[in-house]
Amino acid sequence: MLRKSLLLIFFISNLSFGAQELVLSDSPSENEQIVVLLPCASKDGAAEFDAEGKLVRISVMESSRIRSIPSEVGSFAGLIKLNLAQNQAMYGHIPKSLGSLSELILLTLHSNHLNGPIPTELGGLSNLKILRLGHNKLTGRIPSGLARLKKMTELSLEDNLLEGEIPSELGDLPLLEWLNLSQNKLSGSIPPKLGGLRSLENLRLDQNDLTG
Repeated sequence: MLRKSLLLIFFISNLSFGAQELVLSDSPSENEQIVVLLPCASKDGAAEFDAEGKLVRISVMESSRIRSIPSEVGSFAGLIKLNLAQNQAMYGHIPKSLGSLSELILLTLHSNHLNGPIPTELGGLSNLKILRLGHNKLTGRIPSGLARLKKMTELSLEDNLLEGEIPSELGDLPLLEWLNLSQNKLSGSIPPKLGGLRSLENLRLDQNDLTG
């Protein structure tokens, strides 16, 4: 029997063979398995596994079948890259369970119809380097906990409905090269601490309600 918490149904393109089913071991020391369904559904889709059979990368773009992000994605502890961008049929919230993916270095969910707040749990992704959540309908404030992501080089949250002030803690990201918070509803003044981002190469804060 498969543990329900480890069951993930994903739609990934495989234009060469059509639909197929992969069954792999989640851990060499356990008997539980994960089933990943790969029907022909997206223009650009891929799943990558390491030498031990662990899922390390999921990339699904321009799919018409992915309606939401399954919370079970958070069960794949070895996942390094998760790219679910430009899926026009994808709605719903960003699952809090993604904050459990401690090995993740890239999380890109841009250009979907995701709504709700940015989960504070994402602040626990200590290895994350790139976070792209732009061009959605995310609401609420930018979590100050994102400043705990000391390895982050890119933070892109543009074209959402985010409000409140820009967290001054973002000025504590020593490796940040790209910061795009444009086209939101952010208010208040620009935190002086952003001036201390010595690695910053691109900063966009336009089309907000900033003052000062």
